[in-house]
Amino acid sequence: MRTLIKLIPCIYLLLAIFPVDAIPVYVDGNETNKKVLLIGLDGLQLEELKKLDTPNIDKFFLNRCYAGGILNTVSEQPTYSGPGWTSILTGVWANKHGIYSNFDTSRDNKFPSLFRRIFQAYPNAVMGSISSWSPIHQFFHTDMALLSYVSDADTDAMVVQETLQFIHNSAPDFTFIHLGNVDNTGHFFCFGERYNRAIATIDHQVGEIIEFINNQKEDWLVILVTDHGRKANGCNHGGQTSSEKTAFIATNKKQYQQPEPLDNDVYSYPALTRVADIILDFLEVPVTLNKSAYANKINAVINWSHSTAYFFLEDGKYIEYDKEADHILSIANIDDHSWPGLADYATNISAAINWDDTRAIIFLDNGKYITLNKANRSVLAIEDINEQTWPGLEKYALRINAAIDWSPNLAFILLSSGQYILLDKQKKQILHVAYIDDVSSPGLKSYARNITAFSHWSENYAYIFLDNGQYLKFDQRNYHVIYSNDINKNTWPDF
Repeated sequence: MRTLIKLIPCIYLLLAIFPVDAIPVYVDGNETNKKVLLIGLDGLQLEELKKLDTPNIDKFFLNRCYAGGILNTVSEQPTYSGPGWTSILTGVWANKHGIYSNFDTSRDNKFPSLFRRIFQAYPNAVMGSISSWSPIHQFFHTDMALLSYVSDADTDAMVVQETLQFIHNSAPDFTFIHLGNVDNTGHFFCFGERYNRAIATIDHQVGEIIEFINNQKEDWLVILVTDHGRKANGCNHGGQTSSEKTAFIATNKKQYQQPEPLDNDVYSYPALTRVADIILDFLEVPVTLNKSAYANKINAVINWSHSTAYFFLEDGKYIEYDKEADHILSIANIDDHSWPGLADYATNISAAINWDDTRAIIFLDNGKYITLNKANRSVLAIEDINEQTWPGLEKYALRINAAIDWSPNLAFILLSSGQYILLDKQKKQILHVAYIDDVSSPGLKSYARNITAFSHWSENYAYIFLDNGQYLKFDQRNYHVIYSNDINKNTWPDF
């Protein structure tokens, strides 16, 4: 039975009279339109998919990924549909979004959905959600008013039909659809002939949608994703076995395909939460994290000298910190006396890095960067990050969260997507871009999206500051987290 179908007549009437602007992007100087279709394939086991002839799904660039968070950490969550789809549509695990079962409705709105993030960046964006499983819309009930079309369809076939009609009639910028028959078949019949037939059907439905999309003029990103794997026999799911944690993300854009890891460890693959990063990146939605209420909201930290560090704060202040005595020397507003030329950008600082003996670099949240004279803390230049100033860095410019000078020749930039960039400082050249993992930096992966600042502190270790009021002590020689702790009167007394 149809449990919810909400077509908002007032919005469609306004669309007819006053057409809204689509999300613009410029290619070779010409404006085009970006559109996203996120297709959820509930409970589709990757290993079973690979056994079958699926000519439409096979056209996508597919990556295995892991569901269920990280075992035995705060991010671990059951491999159920409720937590899975909520993680996909928010980009965070259940310890943040608060949905641990198929029956929860108390989602934590501090971690906004893709619907809300897109709306905040593009208030005129047209969005829709069509699902064959109604709880998804209940998890996001506070966001449904942002959408032009919301429907709980009875069958997958009806989802496909409504999707094609919605795209044809409304040219939406972002559409999420959910197809649930594969998962339902698994619960009733486990793996086998009926499950395989359900996969064949869903492949045909994907093909029907893609054929329609390919006839559109806009620049479409289409993503296929499943929310979880299944137990070995295919009947159920919810645990943390390898097969239950195995999911996949597939896109029609090769740029989002990740290289295969060198080992088969489940955590060597991308996380299911990467879907949100891909969509926000494609639509060029700036990603900003909720900063800590501790330590006056740290935006950046820079290792200025052997004895001094500067903390740049969210409210436009700065802290001068004596590293040897371990206490604050001063707290003041950034003005033209203390930092000549920096005052107008005081609240836009996203990262800072000690570049060499005479210069420091400050990255801003608007895609620009500032070169500072260390002798008098004055601004030498303000420039856009582009192919001339920083080859290859422009597409990451709005996602820079932290930076650290690692050696005289190398620097790391950390992104809000959980990735890092290794830079050649002398050439301003990108050497490598990858996701932070527990192989290269043990203990850091679970914090990768929450880092707001990263700074040298001594010859052997650095401090990493997080958006939740915590900090990490990091072993620079062995590349691993030594410990994490809260910023409080015992750990950082002056803060």
